[in-house]
This record gives sequence, structure tokens and C-alpha cells, in this order.
Amino acid sequence: MIAALTKALACGAVGGWLIWQSTLPMDGLAALMLTYVGALWLLGAFAYLFRAFLLARRWFPWRIIGGLLDATATSIVAWVAISFGEYQVHYVTYAPNGPGAWPPAIAFLLAAAWIAASLPMLSEFLLAAVMRARRDRF
Repeated sequence: MIAALTKALACGAVGGWLIWQSTLPMDGLAALMLTYVGALWLLGAFAYLFRAFLLARRWFPWRIIGGLLDATATSIVAWVAISFGEYQVHYVTYAPNGPGAWPPAIAFLLAAAWIAASLPMLSEFLLAAVMRARRDRF
């Protein structure tokens, strides 16, 4: 549960920050894009909160749906992080002392950490499946 709530908080913070950034003076199309991307991050936060709710249920099919929801949201966030790092590698000239410069490996590490945060959910899910199989056998 802690991983899902942490991911929901992180997604909500990024989404809120992006929507707040869209209120600052800028081009209208850029503000629209920031609002759209911020809304998608907020949707991800809702998905993680809903996943935590579903995994807290006792009925096993709800837990399967919660696990699939977590896997989907995690793969989307990891894909976005990896594509952002790939964009940095291909299209941005990396100047170590330039403004806003960061190694593209940070995006890949962020994606790996985001995926690794789902491993406790996977182990909990598999443990519940094993316990259910043992319970049904007797």
C-alpha cells in the first residue's frame, strides 16, 4: 500500500505542478499542452489510488484488476521517463555546466526505480495467489 500511495502522491505533485505552470504567462498552445499533460499525471495519481483501494479488498478478482491497473500505470510512467531520457540523448546537446543540464541516465534510473517500487506489490500478489491455492486444496 505504501508504494501505491507514494506513487499517487508523486504523480499528483507532478500533475499539480504542471497545471500550476500552465497558469504562468506563456504561449496559449504551450499552456494547453501543460494542462493536458498535467491532467494525465493526475489521472495516473487516481489510477494508483484506485489500485490501492482494489488491492485492499479481500475478493481475489478485485486484486487481479488492481495489479493490472498498477502494471499499466507503472509501464506508462516508465515509458515516459525512458522516452524523455532518449529525447535528451538524441536531440539535446548535453553541456555539463549549462542551465538545466542533467545526465540522461537520471531518466533511466527514475524509470528503474519506478518499476522496482512495484515489486512489493507483485510479491504480495503472488503470495496471496499461493495462499489461496493452498486454502482451496484442503
